[in-house]
Amino acid sequence: MNCCNTITPLSILKIKEKPMKMSVKRTKRYESPHESNDTTIKSDSIEEMHTALFQLNIDCFEAIFEYLSLKDLHSFGQTCKAMQQMAGGYFHRNFKSAEKFSANDAIYMVYSNNDGVSNERIQTSSFNQFINYISHYYEEMEPLHYIHSHSDEFTAINRIYLVCLAINPTKIGYLQKILSKINVVQLRQCTLIGDFYETLLSHCKQLKRLYVQDDLGDIIDESGNPWLLRQYPTLELFQLTLRYPFRILELSTFFERNPNVRSFSTSSRCLWENRHELLKCKAELDRLEIEMLDNFYRQLIDMQLICELLNQLYERGFYQRLHLFVKRVDQKCSEQLASVYGLECLSIRQFSRSYSLPLLTNLKVLTILNGSNTNDMDILAKNLVNIERICFQNATHSDILPFIRRSVRLNKVKFVPTANEAILKLAKLNVERVKLAGARKITIYVPDNVFLATKWTAKNGEINLNMIEMKRADSYEWDQHY
Repeated sequence: MNCCNTITPLSILKIKEKPMKMSVKRTKRYESPHESNDTTIKSDSIEEMHTALFQLNIDCFEAIFEYLSLKDLHSFGQTCKAMQQMAGGYFHRNFKSAEKFSANDAIYMVYSNNDGVSNERIQTSSFNQFINYISHYYEEMEPLHYIHSHSDEFTAINRIYLVCLAINPTKIGYLQKILSKINVVQLRQCTLIGDFYETLLSHCKQLKRLYVQDDLGDIIDESGNPWLLRQYPTLELFQLTLRYPFRILELSTFFERNPNVRSFSTSSRCLWENRHELLKCKAELDRLEIEMLDNFYRQLIDMQLICELLNQLYERGFYQRLHLFVKRVDQKCSEQLASVYGLECLSIRQFSRSYSLPLLTNLKVLTILNGSNTNDMDILAKNLVNIERICFQNATHSDILPFIRRSVRLNKVKFVPTANEAILKLAKLNVERVKLAGARKITIYVPDNVFLATKWTAKNGEINLNMIEMKRADSYEWDQHY
């Protein structure tokens, strides 16, 4: 029975609000493909629940889930095992980049909806088997106990995020069951008791990405870092953004012993302190990411010196593609950026004017986290002819419209609008995109409240037009870790 074309917001409300009618004719009892015979629902009344709801195919359920907030989706998944599997599969695909944090009794997330609810806490433990990563904050032990006692449920886990934790063998013992499945380890402001490799990294046999962020000096030690002299066969990305950067003598050896590492991410201060090691390094990276935000110290490194160093590294073959994260730009800064080799991705924390940014014609990714200027956006869209992705926060439709109209190669947009623009103008954006000859289709990723408000007000709920499509922001990982 294919009924997806007839699903509307009204029909969904009928499903949610009206009681299910039981068939008077006795039928074969319903059995989920995910249930064994001994777990089949046995109540006579439930056995007769051969309703239209269970005749829907998976595509129809997917269409229904598009109208639900995370809270409603989780409630939907608690009705039976079959619904848990279908709702859980949708959850895994559409909330994979949303943070899932541990607590004393469960895994929690935050959700928003189209009725004004914003960042409300919700328990989502019935989706444990679909969770891809877990965050743990501070020194509380009860959440670690929960993770340990439910480790077998986390079959899809591949990432862990630890914040402000004093890492020691005892605490890692509670995580040991899931660490063998982990691909991504992210540590922020963590301290270490013991050897970093023996305590933590040795348990991560499938480690692909390692982020060491704002550590307090115990993980990275200027007296010696033997863990950097080891080989990590599966590691592909390594990040060091230290609170108090200093010279790390093992850094060059680390890259030479781990040629599989293709991306390195660090701060401008750490880059400068270790310029001698990196200039003599024989490694050939695909991508270098530099944070120029200088959050944790007052002494700034001259932008021109950093740009000259980056060009030296590029000429030596240390990297091919460059990603830069800056706090703001002015005329001088924008001119210096235009001289840097290999710059493909630029992220700006506070934006007011474009200055000489239109000269960055090789730029493929542009992120603006706060602030905009519509006139400058039109100039940028006209000149940045190779742009493929943009990410604008606290923005308006007027900010993204110039790129919709002009950027032929643009295919992904993350759009976090101001509070005054709660509904995405899909039809208008689609009309403008159709006019651009040779343009790629664009997927626009928006927060859940915008997604749901747009979905419920769209004609027949249609959010996939011929040149513009809308998706939940958490369905795509934007690789933003600063």
